[in-house]
Amino acid sequence: MRFRLGLIFILLMSFRLGVQASPESTEPSLNPLPGQVWSREQQTLGPLNTWLDQLKPGTWLIIGEQHGHPEHHAAQQKILQHLAASEQLGYVAFEMLNSGQQAALDALLAQPEALSPEAIDWNPGWSWSDYSPLIRFALEQAKGVVAADLEPSAQRQAYQQGAPEGVLDSAHSSYMLELLWQSHCGHLPRNQLPSMLNVQLARDQHMARRLSAFTARDQVNLLITGALHAQRDLGIPRWLGPEAVEVLLLTSIQPTQLPEAYLPAPYTEADKRLYSADALLFTPAVPEQDHCDAFR
Repeated sequence: MRFRLGLIFILLMSFRLGVQASPESTEPSLNPLPGQVWSREQQTLGPLNTWLDQLKPGTWLIIGEQHGHPEHHAAQQKILQHLAASEQLGYVAFEMLNSGQQAALDALLAQPEALSPEAIDWNPGWSWSDYSPLIRFALEQAKGVVAADLEPSAQRQAYQQGAPEGVLDSAHSSYMLELLWQSHCGHLPRNQLPSMLNVQLARDQHMARRLSAFTARDQVNLLITGALHAQRDLGIPRWLGPEAVEVLLLTSIQPTQLPEAYLPAPYTEADKRLYSADALLFTPAVPEQDHCDAFR
C-alpha cells in the first residue's frame, strides 16, 4: 500500500498545480520568473536569497515540491546551502523518511559519509538519487535530520480506523475526495476514497507533531514534502499549533508571466482566512508525463 499511496499523491500534484495561460503569455524559454520568489503578502517578486534572509528564527519553512521534478530538487539544494552558509539552518525534515527510521538517522549524524539506502532502510518507492544528496547535506550541516512521515503500520491503521485527530470541515473532505478520484483517473472504487483520505490526514497530523517536537528556536527549520501536504489550506499547517510557518511552493513555469496566476486557489471561499501558500519559487518546467498510464 505504501507504493500505491505514493503514486496517488504524485498524481495529485499533476491535477492540482496546473496553470491556465493568460493574455500575458510568453514562450517558457523567455519567461523571467524562474529563480524568483513571489510573496503573497507583499505582492512582490524578488531573489530567493533575499526572501530567505527575511525568515524569522524558529520558523518552519515548509517546501512543497512536485515529486521527481529535478528542478525542484536543485532548488531545495540551493535553499539548504544558503541557510547553512548563513548559519541559519536548524532541523531538516523529510516526508520521504518515516519516524521509524529516526534512530538510524541519528546514528549517522556523527558519520554522514556512511549514509546508504541500507543504513536507513530507505523506501525504494522514493528515488534515492533525488533525495540522498539533500539528506547527506542535512546530516553534515543541519542541527538534525527529522524523519517526518507516519510509519507504514500506522498508515494501515489509519486506512482501517480513521485519522487519529479526525477530519477537517466537510468542504475540505469533499475537495480532497474529488482530487483522489481524479488522481486515479476514475479507476478507484469511490467507496475506497474515504479510507485513502484518512491516510492523508493521519500523515499530515503526524508530520505536524514531528515538526512541533523538533523546532530550533534560534534558526530556520525546513521540511521537504509534496505540495498538497505543504499547502496552508489543505495540509500540515492546518494541524500545527502556534509554531511560525512559512509555506513555499515550488512552481514550474507555464506560458503566463503573471506570478499571482500560479497561486493555487483555496478549496473554499467561505473562510477568507484560508490561503494556499505564503510564497512561490518559480522553476523551469520539465516535460509533462501522462500519469494515468499507470492505470492502463
